[in-house]
Amino acid sequence: MRVLYMGNEPPVEWRGAPIVMYRLVIQPSDMKVLVISPPLDDTFPGITLPSLPPSVTFLPFRSPQLIRRLKRSRFYEWAWAYEQFVATGFISPWLWQKVRAFNPEVIVALADNSLSHLARKLARRLKIPLATYFADWKPRYFPALASTRPMLERRWQELYQQSDVAFCTSEGMREALGPHPNAHVIYPLGNLEVISPATDGEQPAKHQPTLVYAGNIEGTYGSMLAQLRRALLQRGKAKIALYGLCDWPAEEQAAARADGSYHGFTPNRELVKHLAKADFLLVVMSFDPSVRFFVETAFTTKFCDYCAFGKPIIVWGPEYCTVVKFAQQRRSALVVTDPSPQSVCDAVEKLTTNRDEQKRLSEAAMHLHQGELNPVVIRRKFKSELEKIAG
Repeated sequence: MRVLYMGNEPPVEWRGAPIVMYRLVIQPSDMKVLVISPPLDDTFPGITLPSLPPSVTFLPFRSPQLIRRLKRSRFYEWAWAYEQFVATGFISPWLWQKVRAFNPEVIVALADNSLSHLARKLARRLKIPLATYFADWKPRYFPALASTRPMLERRWQELYQQSDVAFCTSEGMREALGPHPNAHVIYPLGNLEVISPATDGEQPAKHQPTLVYAGNIEGTYGSMLAQLRRALLQRGKAKIALYGLCDWPAEEQAAARADGSYHGFTPNRELVKHLAKADFLLVVMSFDPSVRFFVETAFTTKFCDYCAFGKPIIVWGPEYCTVVKFAQQRRSALVVTDPSPQSVCDAVEKLTTNRDEQKRLSEAAMHLHQGELNPVVIRRKFKSELEKIAG
């Protein structure tokens, strides 16, 4: 099957929705894929990021250099508006020629505020089906001029309704998007690679358990994790290890690196080794009321990744977020719904002394990985739905 993939980030092993799309579209290597997206290097020039495999054709979709510079200035909202309404507002002859030469059978789009709408135009012009994955509610929470958000919301709903198949990251996302004749909940795909968690016998003797977090350490998440790190250090009964991009002040980052609690961005192939050695794995969802709708609709990839390790998972977030509801309904994680970091410390210390509960949570995580969140089954369903619309 020839698949044209379009999204505001390429489908590579690096974070969130792009890593899910990598695992769905790229990693199995049973489809011929053309990727159209901005290069990651444009947004994150100082980080060594993963690239697409040589078998995948990559067509960079770049804004002019001035626009890319403005996105890092106080005029960033105007720069984003250019990308959302000008750069992706029409099909250029150059783009049309490249796409026609590839001759896709189906277009797969990661729903965003820009390229997914260009994908919709291309699908209509080519008269081929469009499959869209809705991971994060971009119109409401990603950079945009305030005056354009109502228009972005309308386009978002149009994208949903005009998709031949819509994949929703959670039940909350599907409910928020509304009725659709061919919408499916596809939870984020966990790691497809075989992982061998470290057993108790393989773990070195140590006094303190280690709580490992991998993901976003910026914004409200960065603030929550900074508070938790300080609380755990103060108590001295457990350690935390953080992996991901961080926006803490340089002094705090340096201190966290020095005491071994912050390790920066770590590629997935290295990260799995650290996750396999963890005592407990941490998921964090924001308590900030301004992002309530976001956490009610999103479903974090790291929860699905963690399940593969068969380790106790601790979910720290509000009662209304999708991951908390999911974990509570299935009794698959230790849930902390109090925003105080001291509550997480209490939960970690209590779990450390309860070997039976650790065993139960470990088994529950592995049960999810082998059942409802089985990445092989999820990937098979995704491909099956693509084949149905492609005919």
